[in-house]
Amino acid sequence: MFKKIFLCLIAAALISCSAEKSAIIRRKSSNDITFFIATDTHYKSNDETASANQTTIELMNALPGTAFPSETGGTVDSPRAVIVTGDLTENGLSEEWESFTANYGIYKEGRLNYPVYEGWGNHDCHNNRTIVMDGICERNSKRSGLTNISNNGYHYSWDWDGVHFVQLNIYPGTGTGDPNSWGDPADSLPFLIDELRQNVSSSGKAIVIFMHFSFDEWGLENWQTWEQDAFYDAVKDYNVIAMFGGHGHEFLSGKWRGIDYYEICASQPVEEGKGFAVIQIKNNKLTVAVYNNTGSWHTTYFEKTF
Repeated sequence: MFKKIFLCLIAAALISCSAEKSAIIRRKSSNDITFFIATDTHYKSNDETASANQTTIELMNALPGTAFPSETGGTVDSPRAVIVTGDLTENGLSEEWESFTANYGIYKEGRLNYPVYEGWGNHDCHNNRTIVMDGICERNSKRSGLTNISNNGYHYSWDWDGVHFVQLNIYPGTGTGDPNSWGDPADSLPFLIDELRQNVSSSGKAIVIFMHFSFDEWGLENWQTWEQDAFYDAVKDYNVIAMFGGHGHEFLSGKWRGIDYYEICASQPVEEGKGFAVIQIKNNKLTVAVYNNTGSWHTTYFEKTF
């Protein structure tokens, strides 16, 4: 009799633990994240791009509360931040960098109403490889909510609702990279390897990676095949749900070695097919849509469950 009661108590405890574990898993996988992605702002030393970028900023400021495309349904929430994936300036000049920072700010002190998490691109290294890079390093020391910053101060990560985000700047590489690659990766790959080991490990946590070069033919030709192989080896065993980049100025998507990537269109000039991306991650469903800076949704959008 006592043995039967004891076994019943053990069974009840196991059921209770199982239910609690399931609840923890459900809480861990629950997410509701919105963010925007701008790219290739190409601020110049004159005001040639200023008005176009201002149009894009005004549209980003006004979009929350409006409807998503009818195919996806729902409304756009206020973004947690705007991610900018490189080519912030045309030539890496100080006055161009000042124009970018005056408009985008770090935390709502510019014309944009949201925090900003930017990285550099190849144009930011054209004339002076340090102005934008060092500017980002300084901004990282002031940026709130980061999980990790690289030892050199350039690359960084953060977490939102159990999803891990990593900003790698131009592309994931070692040292200063290939001198023909148009830019300096500044040891972004060693940072990524250590970063994922420390902050993701075997947790299965979803990961989103940002860089400037995307994964179409033009983007891949700017960094060496051995670097691409090393990057793949670094991420292949993790749950990378999306990689976002720019560089090509057009909106497209695809798979690179089985990993989904999205190339975001340039935020200027003002014309159909230019603008910014609206990303929603809700209950483990990723939605990628693009809002044209002419004031309408792009006809193509993407959804996936992870």
